Amino acid sequence: MDTQLREIGQREIYLREEIKVLTSADQQPQTSEQRAQLAKWQMELEDLARKYWHLEREFYRREASVSPGPLQRAYATWRSNPEWYLLGHLRDDCAGRGGCCGRSCGCCERARDTEKRIRLGHCTIECGCCRRARGFDLNHEDRVRYQKLFDCDLKENEALWDSLKLAYVFGLV
Repeated sequence: MDTQLREIGQREIYLREEIKVLTSADQQPQTSEQRAQLAKWQMELEDLARKYWHLEREFYRREASVSPGPLQRAYATWRSNPEWYLLGHLRDDCAGRGGCCGRSCGCCERARDTEKRIRLGHCTIECGCCRRARGFDLNHEDRVRYQKLFDCDLKENEALWDSLKLAYVFGLV
């Protein structure tokens, strides 16, 4: 869920950057194609806000429903560190996925420009910086293929997900 929340936030940032370029003072959307693209992006932003709102509440529900005890205290303690997500193992995972930790841009080290609660964290396939570095947008086939590489339900990905759960939840490697 944390990743899904970051995906939504990163997609929102990317769309707002694209809208800003399209509507800058020296380049107002003139063509019908540009106006249609702008309207499409505005509708997508509204849809993303709705998805984020629902997902954020589900994330809270799940966090709040963890039984009191050592696991809950360990999670709360780990997440109370404002730089919890900068653990070396998580940086390596981001770089391995083609994220900004593999480049010198520093995107993962600073709060991303969004009003969303989840502003900190590593790159998702929606990171605008990663999209620009990649040089192309992912099509449906690319997304399905990427998701399969990191699908936590696949037996061959079990070790990866076990290590990521320990790192994300408890800061253990």
